[in-house]
Amino acid sequence: MLGIVITVIGFLFIMFISYFFSTQIKKEVKSKEQKRKEILHSYETMLKKTLKDLPQDKYEKEKIALLSKISKELQVNIFFNNDEIKNIINTLAIKC
Repeated sequence: MLGIVITVIGFLFIMFISYFFSTQIKKEVKSKEQKRKEILHSYETMLKKTLKDLPQDKYEKEKIALLSKISKELQVNIFFNNDEIKNIINTLAIKC
C-alpha cells in the first residue's frame, strides 16, 4: 500500500515539474523574413555608425572594405542566395 502511494506521489511530482518547465520555457520563434530583416538592419546600422565621422578619403576605402566583409558574411548565411546578396550589397552601397 505504501509503495502505491509513493508511486502516485512520484508520478504527480514528475507531472507537476514537467508542466512547470514546459510553461516557463517559451521560445519566440522568428520567421525567416524577420530574421533577414534583423540581419540587414544590423549591417545598415553598423555601416552608418562606422562611416559617420570619417573624412572623405578614408570614407570610400572603409566603405568598400565593410561592404566586402558583409558580402563574405552573407555568402555563408543560409537565409540569402547569391542574387539576393548582390542586391543587398548594392542597396547598402547606395544607402550609406
